[in-house]
Amino acid sequence: MAYLAMNTATVYVTEETTAGVAVDPTLGSQAVSVTEGGIELNGEKELVERTNMTSSLVRALPRTGIKRASGSVTVEAKANSTEGLAPEATLLLESAFGGVRSLSSSVTTLTTTNLTTIPVSLSTGIAAGDIVMIKDTNAGANGYHVSPVTASAVNGTNDDTVTLLVPCTTAPSAGSSVSKFTTFYNANDGHPSLTITEFIGDAVKCQAAGMKVNSLSMEGFEAGQTATFSFGLVGMDYDQSLAASGLTASYNSALPPLALDACIYKDGAALEVTGFSFSLEHEVAEIQSTCAPNGIVGTRHTRTNVSGSFTAHAKSDSVALFSAFANGTEFSLFGSFGNPGASAGQKKEVIGFYFPKCIITAAPFADADGIVTYSVEFQCGPDAAGSAMYLGFI
Repeated sequence: MAYLAMNTATVYVTEETTAGVAVDPTLGSQAVSVTEGGIELNGEKELVERTNMTSSLVRALPRTGIKRASGSVTVEAKANSTEGLAPEATLLLESAFGGVRSLSSSVTTLTTTNLTTIPVSLSTGIAAGDIVMIKDTNAGANGYHVSPVTASAVNGTNDDTVTLLVPCTTAPSAGSSVSKFTTFYNANDGHPSLTITEFIGDAVKCQAAGMKVNSLSMEGFEAGQTATFSFGLVGMDYDQSLAASGLTASYNSALPPLALDACIYKDGAALEVTGFSFSLEHEVAEIQSTCAPNGIVGTRHTRTNVSGSFTAHAKSDSVALFSAFANGTEFSLFGSFGNPGASAGQKKEVIGFYFPKCIITAAPFADADGIVTYSVEFQCGPDAAGSAMYLGFI
């Protein structure tokens, strides 16, 4: 016998075919690297009280009814080491958003004199909301430019046009490329049911089935720091047993980027901030049935709320943030961060987040080491495609 050390835990995430029917991990690559203290799995049973009277004042033991599970997983905010592929935590992100799409092959830019409307070789894989990176062959002009796409149109048999939120410094050179990417977006359905399996000391197996993400937040996006994604989960069953994984966990080699050279853009214009966070929260309803052994046959997302906050310096020549709050002005927010590439101006393993429609719900003054700041809170609404948020990995 040995006492268990929590930091010896390995965590695997698998997708279920039938909600609530656990799927054991079979590959080391199904492991997800969690932060220290970043995994919590719990089980509970609904108590059904018995109210029959007896000769004793002590109430009879209750029955235990429907079983449920809950938990949380926190991971480093990082992309994939291979450009455009989904990150290690992709199943958790799919359960949070419901929608995912990707550009599997880079496309080439054509001749343009425009800073925001860019013709590219024919591609059906770029849509409004996608966060793209243009690799300009004239690195001295733009280097690697990252921006959300606000519109995408087919102009004929030979080219498309993508419209960028953040203008390029100069018109991209013909023959530049748009990198491969993966985009997660809010959808009404498609949120997979997951099994979360934790092996502690490769001796005790903790497993929660029928899990769906009911919250996602990004924290730690502050100057010079790395950020984390924290997922809250609710599910249908939980179990513990003595078992070894029989697997060797393998993790993606991408590094979490620092929040440096990582501007936030309000309506496409750079905004100086000291920190930024967002939260995506779902209402998850149980689908109950007396036929089911546990009383629950599945769960479904029924309502989504997207909000966030940032801290921006107050300036002596502008009260624009307060005016946006006072007037209820709609605007977009976008930010990205990535690791330095091989040469100056280049980037890799980029993460971007885009909120097409926001309003400020609070903008009080705050004190940051004697510097006046705005402590801004914002709420997001759906765009024409029904998504309030896009999270991209390049």
